[in-house]
Amino acid sequence: MQTAADYEIDGTRLHMQILGAGRPLLLIHGWTNNGEIWRPLATELAGRYQAIMVDLPGFGQSGLAPDYELARISGLLLELVRRLGVDRPVVAGLSMGCFLAADLLQRYPEQFSGAILVGPILAGNKKRWIRRGLRWSRRFPPLGRLFTRGVRSPWSGYIMERFINSRHYDPSMTASFRNLGRRQIRPEAYLPMGRSAFQVEIEAVLAATQTPVLLVYGEYDKHARPEQLATLCRLRPGIAACCIPGAAHNSPYEAPAACAAVIDQFLASVPGPLRNDEMAADDAIQLAAGLQPGQRLV
Repeated sequence: MQTAADYEIDGTRLHMQILGAGRPLLLIHGWTNNGEIWRPLATELAGRYQAIMVDLPGFGQSGLAPDYELARISGLLLELVRRLGVDRPVVAGLSMGCFLAADLLQRYPEQFSGAILVGPILAGNKKRWIRRGLRWSRRFPPLGRLFTRGVRSPWSGYIMERFINSRHYDPSMTASFRNLGRRQIRPEAYLPMGRSAFQVEIEAVLAATQTPVLLVYGEYDKHARPEQLATLCRLRPGIAACCIPGAAHNSPYEAPAACAAVIDQFLASVPGPLRNDEMAADDAIQLAAGLQPGQRLV
């Protein structure tokens, strides 16, 4: 089953697509794409999970937000979950989307049953240089406009996929899932979203929350390195990491079947909200009598 809809939330139109049925997953895309980037993985998961693929404000088919402060972006995503009537979904982020997923955990830990961070960009030289570039783009607006124009071009898509993000360059996959997303980025949204997202310190968030977390990285990922993720796993119980063989930074569409298997294994151990058909027989009787699970007939 697949549906698509737009929701007007606090002056911002959010576009989302739902694929499959089952336990809900809120999927947050990266900095140079939109919800479509998740489609190969969502297709693999469709028989067991309800994949909610949202376009962030100013990306894909979503409208612009009045501002890109983290509180607003996280609030929009939470309200979307509420409007969909979804109870405690698992939130997943890809690349930059990991920052937004972590911010949701930090602000609303009770609203999510688990988190999956795919290719998280952690503390180190790469993150420092990205932050520095974002500061320069604010200080010198022409530089920011030039950078944004370059990001939206198919040439930058080719360079990133051929040499950085993917293990094996596939022109058709790049055209379908990367370049289309780049063309749909609104220039007014790109840098403000990046400036907000890269403020989040994933390490601090994961240390402070008790939510179960899965860290996923590709064997050839140039952004997320195993030694960094191993350090995160030592922060507390409930954090696991898994490598996707043969993939790089884009493992959800380079190796969707392998990613789906890892997610299945992780979520099998993560409690989620009960559906009516999963309740114990005694609880079903209580519900039929107009009571809530845990209450008793007297």
